[in-house]
Amino acid sequence: MNRFYMAAGYGYKESAARYAQRIADLSGWECTSRWFGKEQEGKPVGANDLLPEETAKFVQMDRDDIDNADVVVVLDSSSSTGGLYWECGYADGIGTPIIRLRPKILGADTIIGKCIFLAGHPEVYSAEGVAAMLMDNGSDE
Repeated sequence: MNRFYMAAGYGYKESAARYAQRIADLSGWECTSRWFGKEQEGKPVGANDLLPEETAKFVQMDRDDIDNADVVVVLDSSSSTGGLYWECGYADGIGTPIIRLRPKILGADTIIGKCIFLAGHPEVYSAEGVAAMLMDNGSDE
């Protein structure tokens, strides 16, 4: 089965979960992201509220989830605590393709548009667009 990782600013975790579910439903791909699931219930919104050992646990979980993905889908948003940039940089560094999901509903003036790791990666504007890209480029061989 083909898999994707959904990256987004932590404040957009509900939107990211909805987009991930929609993309999975449309494409048949599995989402590897656990950061917006039950595994992190109780995590404070601000990364600065975490103890170093808690941060290390969540970073390793994200790393494992990205390692298990064929593609990283980045939900572009107007803010990020920095984890989103780390996810983009890590994915780019290990050669995992990145798709930038930039829904118009979140606004045209987004911070992540300045993220150097997204230069040259495709940009789409809907879950349907991401699903179409995944289905065009993926196979279950």
